[in-house]
Amino acid sequence: MRNAVKVGALLLAMTTGAALAEDKKPMTTQQAMAYVKKMDAQDRATMMDQAKQLDAQITQLQASVRALMKELEKTPKYFDDPLKSSLTP
Repeated sequence: MRNAVKVGALLLAMTTGAALAEDKKPMTTQQAMAYVKKMDAQDRATMMDQAKQLDAQITQLQASVRALMKELEKTPKYFDDPLKSSLTP
């Protein structure tokens, strides 16, 4: 009984190995080009998504800078130009 199990396991391993070896055939030039194009398209899509995210972040930062600049314009200018300040008597 044990020998039958061992023979069955060995036969299964050998057929699986043969099946895997068949899958490892070298690609033709056309298959390789199709694979490269597919991977290039995926990489490009990923980069475009990242670029869109960065554009959104840049837009938010620009809005923050504009808001800060408006707040800065509201501050007194005494230390920048004491003669033009509204705080002088």
